[in-house]
Amino acid sequence: MVFIPASWGGGDDDGLKVGAFNIQVFGTAKAANEEVMDVLGEIIRSYDIIAIQEVRDSTGTALPALLEEVNSDGSFYAYVAGERLGRTVSKEQYAYFYDTRTCLLIGTPETYSEPEGDVFHREPYAALFASREGGFSAVLITIHTDPDEATEEIEALAGV
Repeated sequence: MVFIPASWGGGDDDGLKVGAFNIQVFGTAKAANEEVMDVLGEIIRSYDIIAIQEVRDSTGTALPALLEEVNSDGSFYAYVAGERLGRTVSKEQYAYFYDTRTCLLIGTPETYSEPEGDVFHREPYAALFASREGGFSAVLITIHTDPDEATEEIEALAGV
């Protein structure tokens, strides 16, 4: 994940805890497993903002189920998800889960449109977040690189 501060006001607060997690083929099977969902809920709740990679769910039901699990303890998380991406039949999505008590999603997240060629197996997904306390905002860019072309894809991020 790339982290680009848009503004920084300093201050004495503890800041936002930001992370990224390859959830490894998250779809309806994992969403139906209560033990797995409990662990995923705990992981997500330990961050203010977390990028989730490798969501593979053509039904569109796994992410809402995950959000329900995350908020089952009274938390106030929301999520945004990108389109399904990939060069193969097995498409993946990215998502950002964020605690609405500590941060705001600004605008609409975007999937990077490659100007020419096809450098990325799964194009980067960017979102702008800000602290509810003010003084801090950042663009987060997540990408799930292909292991065989990770170097080329990471180098190409400079142009995103």
